[in-house]
Amino acid sequence: MTIARKNLVDPTKLEHIHLISRCARRSFIMGTDSYSGKNFDHRKEWIQDRLKHLVNNYSIEVGSYAIMDNHIHILVRNRSDLNLKLSDRDVVDRWVNLYTPRLSTSKKVPYEIKLENHKLIILKNSERMAELRLRLSSVSWFMKTLKEFIARKANKEDECKGTFWEARFKSQLLTSHEAVILCQTYIDLNPIRAGIATTPEGSKNTSAYERIRVMQSKENIKLSRSIKNEQGEFTQKQKGKIHESFIIRNNDKWLAPFYKGYGHTKCFYQFVTQKEYLELLDWSGREIKEKKSGAIPSHLKPIFDRLEIDRGLWIDALKNYKNWFQHIVGDIEKAWKFISGITNHHFKGGKENRQLFHK
Repeated sequence: MTIARKNLVDPTKLEHIHLISRCARRSFIMGTDSYSGKNFDHRKEWIQDRLKHLVNNYSIEVGSYAIMDNHIHILVRNRSDLNLKLSDRDVVDRWVNLYTPRLSTSKKVPYEIKLENHKLIILKNSERMAELRLRLSSVSWFMKTLKEFIARKANKEDECKGTFWEARFKSQLLTSHEAVILCQTYIDLNPIRAGIATTPEGSKNTSAYERIRVMQSKENIKLSRSIKNEQGEFTQKQKGKIHESFIIRNNDKWLAPFYKGYGHTKCFYQFVTQKEYLELLDWSGREIKEKKSGAIPSHLKPIFDRLEIDRGLWIDALKNYKNWFQHIVGDIEKAWKFISGITNHHFKGGKENRQLFHK
């Protein structure tokens, strides 16, 4: 059944949401266009840069993403708790960073002064302030700000008008931390399932690729420092690699971090550290690629025990994620609470949710 987003996602609560949006027109307008032969991979960088900008202004965390040739996946959490701590001035400044107003310019009054006056007018309007504060934790406005910017930029490049994205975006509510880890694994393995990449470290334009590069850059810095201790000085080539590693190391700071311990009430990922997750991702990718469901390695068994997910269903869930789940993924009891006020008490994925996330 179809569930209205307002009944599914509440901007005033802390919720994990899986967002999906597809391109319109011809199928592939962010990769290589088979019709014109042009390559549009640079548009994927637009999306990555825009996501970083939005995270710095919205009270929304991005835990995972995958930018494919014709669609995008983003795993987010709206942080309404942080949103309420923002001062009115912070709210206005963030909103102006997202939507810079078009103000008339003149030699007598500089633009900076007009912009400051514009902010002061908003600050005096309590209703407008409440509206803007709520928007900063809204995934609907988050996606609007992302998609509208990319669509305008792509249309300008193509010298055309019309719809770039297909309809609105799809959202899935994740009602348990086990569902969050399953969803992130599904997102990060998109290029492998599509046959574009063979390993997570080769899956460009994904959060896994960014996290692995940062992890590798830290190892390169440690190794280079140990070489210096032995030899006394760096070679020019080593200096270049170290400089590049320092730059890469800061690339994933906009992504929601993994925590070293377990059970944090407000951490994005519970029960799994980044190292454990990458090991789980690597094993899952191999199983999907080879189209088999082998034995769980001994070092991964504790992870499944903490997640309380049926190990035998894990790979099947990743392979059939799109067909099994629609609006809600996770704890079945929480799912029923969300749809209790809707007349038709049925939703796609009820059976699978019950099997995977039974307690």
